[in-house]
Amino acid sequence: MRSVIAIISIFLSYVASYAFVPQSMMRFHCEKDTTVIDRLLQEAPKHDGPQNSVYHFASQLIDSPYKANTLEGDQEYLSINVHEFDCVTLVETAIALAKTSVAPSPSWRSFASNLESIRYRKGTMGGYSSRLHYMTDWIADNVYRGNIKELTQEIEGATTIVKSLNYMSRHAEQYKALSDSANLAEIKRVEMGYHSHRIPCLKPQHITKKSTINLLKDGDIIVILSKTDGLDASHLAIVHFVDGKPHIIHASTLHGKVTLENITLSDYLKRHARTAPGIRILRVRD
Repeated sequence: MRSVIAIISIFLSYVASYAFVPQSMMRFHCEKDTTVIDRLLQEAPKHDGPQNSVYHFASQLIDSPYKANTLEGDQEYLSINVHEFDCVTLVETAIALAKTSVAPSPSWRSFASNLESIRYRKGTMGGYSSRLHYMTDWIADNVYRGNIKELTQEIEGATTIVKSLNYMSRHAEQYKALSDSANLAEIKRVEMGYHSHRIPCLKPQHITKKSTINLLKDGDIIVILSKTDGLDASHLAIVHFVDGKPHIIHASTLHGKVTLENITLSDYLKRHARTAPGIRILRVRD
């Protein structure tokens, strides 16, 4: 009897984890999105867990056009777009595909559920302010719910920087949704939780250390921190090793598309040293 109850409990937990978003609350880039998602899932090689699939799916999106602000609109929808990306939507899409690929019956619907879980606070879309806009908030929420883990502080030489996150409320004119006073009030409430907040940081000079390189894996997520007042992160990327050295796949404004950089992660950070004080390193949980 106890074994039957345990099986039922596991089944209900699985069903609950894939509570699908109503299609009326989704916004697709085009009618081909669902077909492309299903094809990517069907053609993907089998891996032991989602972490091992993140790089694969990111690599399938190389040469897709760069497109900013694809999540913005008059109303909050679960935006699904596998044709064009910014740095955040590329990482979220690769993670959601990876997590979906290890499910018993992967499909575009289960992809949508995984995408919602990654993008929104507590895994549930509930309007503009439920989206995890700040990367520090995104990381904290996804770590808490077991989607990812942070490796930064496991690395020799890691430190912290102190920042108060308030860029969005101080520059509300840049965000169409913040013309709504209720949305603005909610964003300010979120920001209050990150006043004088300690953010893990690995300085660029530690990236080339053997201990750091040995820890990194294909598919790890690099969060490039920002020196801009009130803002925590400026860019996201996915690690891929080339000739034993870490490079990045990212949605690049410079190249205008998703690309695998031909320079190492270390050299990339040196090029952006003026604006990037360091990085955080994340890994998808299996």
